[in-house]
Amino acid sequence: MSKIVYILLSIFLQIMLLGAPKIDTVFGEYDHSTSKNRLSQQLSIPQSIAFDNSGQLYIVDTGNNKIRVILPSEEVITVVGSNYQGDKEGAPLYSELKLPTDIVFNSENEMIIADTYNHKIKKLTKDKRVITIAGTGKNSFNGDKYSLDTDLSYPKKVKIYENEIYFVDTGNHRVRKITKNGDIETVVGNGSRYIQSDMKMGMEEAKLYYPTAIEFYGKHLYIADRNGTMIHKVFLKTTKNILHIAGNGKINENQPIDISKNPKDTHIGSIQSIFINQKTGEIYFVSSTHNSILKYKTGDLDLFAGSGNYEAFFKIGPPEKSGFHYPTDFIIKDDVAYIADKRNNYIREIKNNIVSIYVGMWQTRDNLKTVFYPNGITSDSKHFYISDALNYRVIQTDLDFKNPQTVAGTGEQGEFLGYDEKLAKETSLNFISAISYCGGQLFLADYFGNRVWRVENLLLNRVKEIIVFNPSDFACYKDELYIAADRESEILIYNPKTLQVRKTDVGLDYHVKKIDVFNDKIWFTDAEKNGIFQYSNGKSELLTDKIKTPIEIKFVETKNSLYISDAETSKIYQLSLSNSLDITPIVGDGRKGFNKHRGEPTEISIYEPQSIYYLKDNLYVADTINNLIRVIPLNEKIIRRKLSESNDSGCSFNIDSNISLFTYILLGIAIVFISFFRKKEISKNS
Repeated sequence: MSKIVYILLSIFLQIMLLGAPKIDTVFGEYDHSTSKNRLSQQLSIPQSIAFDNSGQLYIVDTGNNKIRVILPSEEVITVVGSNYQGDKEGAPLYSELKLPTDIVFNSENEMIIADTYNHKIKKLTKDKRVITIAGTGKNSFNGDKYSLDTDLSYPKKVKIYENEIYFVDTGNHRVRKITKNGDIETVVGNGSRYIQSDMKMGMEEAKLYYPTAIEFYGKHLYIADRNGTMIHKVFLKTTKNILHIAGNGKINENQPIDISKNPKDTHIGSIQSIFINQKTGEIYFVSSTHNSILKYKTGDLDLFAGSGNYEAFFKIGPPEKSGFHYPTDFIIKDDVAYIADKRNNYIREIKNNIVSIYVGMWQTRDNLKTVFYPNGITSDSKHFYISDALNYRVIQTDLDFKNPQTVAGTGEQGEFLGYDEKLAKETSLNFISAISYCGGQLFLADYFGNRVWRVENLLLNRVKEIIVFNPSDFACYKDELYIAADRESEILIYNPKTLQVRKTDVGLDYHVKKIDVFNDKIWFTDAEKNGIFQYSNGKSELLTDKIKTPIEIKFVETKNSLYISDAETSKIYQLSLSNSLDITPIVGDGRKGFNKHRGEPTEISIYEPQSIYYLKDNLYVADTINNLIRVIPLNEKIIRRKLSESNDSGCSFNIDSNISLFTYILLGIAIVFISFFRKKEISKNS
């Protein structure tokens, strides 16, 4: 009897100790709840908006892979999509989408979904099931076939016209439709990419260049040709010819709109959406490049809302003075305009000539534990610093992640243009893509502002010695700051003490995105190439291409390993730098989403971790889309002991050096029980 108890207790101890959680959430709140007031909702790159037949407003919450609706009570609830990114049909709240970009409602109020990165068109049916109605899931072109046998490529805008579903097959450079018979039919485009100044030609011969939006007005179809930077009008019922009505066909993102020009000679930039007021015939174009809404009627083009410039920031006020950040959709209902302000993560409203927030987490900055798109983490000897990128601030905490406070940023987007020192927490920040504590100073990478900031003694100042385009990452090595810029092939090295800057040229073929440095070796990822690269002794070479889409790397000397997060698999890998270059997945279950805060590393869902930081045998990971900071202990030293030299059962148990005090108490209790039964057996035998 005692031997059986002994074995059972041994197994219990082994399961208990080995099953102790090795990953935990240390900061942040998973805040994608399904029911919240519209001004407390946390959206993630909302791509488009639409009204159903009953007048309820729906939001395509692209980054969260969900479709949401605003109820009359002003609560926002999810109607399609779960906590995971994927391709799953069935019950709406258990279904999975992959970066959907648009929806429309048919005459029966069924929702049609452009499930863009699954390369499918889906439908939420009347009986509340999500099904695929077009696309095989393969990113390709195989001609016009039955809808479920047809390959699509990043389908975007969907519209209903004469009870048929039209959509933009962006990657195939076509506008197509699902006919009443269930077949796919190409409407405009032959798959060739070509820019023409005046497309007066037949629909079948037309050439589009990554079209992104369509809209109907009467017998006419309007097409936004994104890379062609033009708007076309298609005569569907008469000549079936195409007429170029706006845009000069030139790609020049840094050129502001000149509304004094003829519409066909005006640089309109990348048009992401078209809306036509069916009563007045007024046409609105959403120019993401210029952060603006353009208004077109009878050959005239005017700036309706936004700055008209490629640099714009969040503002509230009259339309002509408002600020958007990459708007992607626009609609008008009952004289109120709604805008999907994508990179500000808001749905904006224009009412009574004032632009304000209609949906979005306006109150986020008041809660220092609710981070939004944390994409950087670093520390000094006493504090952690977290880049709370889409709350436009930097948060400081103690080393146990307590006592959070803002050290830089006001919580509102803006741009600091001056060179004089200003109080950091009273200065508006733009998108901070990376942070690093190096040489006794905290550095911030302003990605879109093309500059590096320094926070010292609570003051913010631009580092005047550094001229860099799109700084994407930092690494601190020997108290020098290494700066990666994904528009350049150079890495800048800045010495905070001497204020000197030198450059390392890794080769013209590379666009460095993420970096780490040790032993005079630079490991980096490339913005355009897959794999991990190594620069040493003046030469860059591929280290491994087994991890296809790396988004962050960190070298840990004690392990002689690189730790790499991968966007495609949603996992973190350990890459041993030994001769064998072994790669081991250590974190992530492979599903993009959220399932729990703590547990075994390979059973935790993470979603695009954009920063990995090492401190005292722990990896700290910014689980960016889940808005969390996670910790993964690396001290995996296992003390393996035998319970007894005379244990003939062969059982042994492992003690993890990271087990909690509670676990040790349970261990002590178990040992007492084992001793009791051992003594009882000895007494019985004697």
